[in-house]
Amino acid sequence: MQVPSDNKPLWLKVLDYVGAVAGVLGATIIALNLGLNFWGYAVFLISSTFYMVFGYATRNWGLMTMNIIFCAVNVVGLFRYF
Repeated sequence: MQVPSDNKPLWLKVLDYVGAVAGVLGATIIALNLGLNFWGYAVFLISSTFYMVFGYATRNWGLMTMNIIFCAVNVVGLFRYF
């Protein structure tokens, strides 16, 4: 059985992996409850933005829509910090 090759261009791979790492990092920051929620939401916003662009570029409309909503939620989280 052959494994399908990943023929995505480099810029799409960067969006994909940076989005994933930022999402895990943002979740970890908030879950640890260290009083760094502002930074957790900021990193989540980076993740959501990258995945929103990735979803658009790959025509994955569900992923794009979900991350548009996540961007809005993260902006609310940032504003509530102040």
